[in-house]
Amino acid sequence: MNFFNAVKTENISIEIIEGVEPFLVGASIDADGNNYYDFQKTITEKYACVVNTGSGRVRYLSEDASTIAPGAGESVFGIDDIPDDFFDYDFSYWAFNAGEFSPYQFTPAELTAIADSKKSRLMAVASAAIGPLQDADRLGIATDEEIAQLQELMRYRIDLYRTNTSMTAITWPPVPAFMEDFMTTPHAMLTF
Repeated sequence: MNFFNAVKTENISIEIIEGVEPFLVGASIDADGNNYYDFQKTITEKYACVVNTGSGRVRYLSEDASTIAPGAGESVFGIDDIPDDFFDYDFSYWAFNAGEFSPYQFTPAELTAIADSKKSRLMAVASAAIGPLQDADRLGIATDEEIAQLQELMRYRIDLYRTNTSMTAITWPPVPAFMEDFMTTPHAMLTF
């Protein structure tokens, strides 16, 4: 497995079709002056993977190496085998070190940022669902079911607001049953 270690980005001249005038594109360059545009053609494995060179944290994985644009401090390599549950979560939940994938060990600050992001997403969905129900209630046209849903969503949103995202183990309030399909994603409901 060969790695491309990006150290900077600069413009390079490429010729995509023979006989057509070359043009400049921004390309990642390694310490030896090689560019990623040329390197990507040498990847023969099924996937091209981008990792942060320092932490080993995976940023991106694709079956098409041309969709990757590594930045300074990132490495790209080809790989055939990935864990069975790799695509169950966001790429960034994985690390690649010593030739092996493993769960990325988040710092407390990273865990808080992830929890804050999850909290914001859930608050946004709850708020969007509350709007029409509040409108119906204010206009006096809400059904009994809509009024009950409004009250449940408002309590849920308050519980979310009060959720402390800086704790090691976060107790997330239960999602109202009628909203579960809208408020869950494969990685939004992870518990830390």
